[in-house]
Amino acid sequence: MDADLARARTLGILAVKLLSHGTADDFAAVFHPLARNHAGPYVPPDCRAQGPSAIHATSLWLRATFTDLDWSIHRLVADGNQVAVYAAMSGTHSHDLVLYGPDGSQQQTIPASGAIFTVLHTYWFRLADGLIIERTVDRGELGSAPNNPPVRRSRMRVGLR
Repeated sequence: MDADLARARTLGILAVKLLSHGTADDFAAVFHPLARNHAGPYVPPDCRAQGPSAIHATSLWLRATFTDLDWSIHRLVADGNQVAVYAAMSGTHSHDLVLYGPDGSQQQTIPASGAIFTVLHTYWFRLADGLIIERTVDRGELGSAPNNPPVRRSRMRVGLR
């Protein structure tokens, strides 16, 4: 495996695993200063910004809602400047999940359920200058929330760990 492909694979793994515990400096080491975060239309406004801070903000939003967060990598494919990671996010829904509207205002709150869950996600990353410059997530857990339309194409599996 050449060095660029190995780096792409490593960045893909780090970009997912850091969501549970990474610091702002950790995200800055993985994401390009101009990184785009396509996290969904329901995330807080600071997650919609550009750069590593937006992805870090997404991580903090998840951590504020779910405890015991972890991601298990099931598959990883790297080709050129693209990386796809198929992973299972697991944790406990310990705190209210706040969803935001297109204007950034709070639109809905899903009360903490205490449920232990596992949800499958596919992460798509594009690299530039040796860092991730674009992050997109296909997921479905919010599609099953009350009064919330499905989010992108996705598969969802919820169950006890």
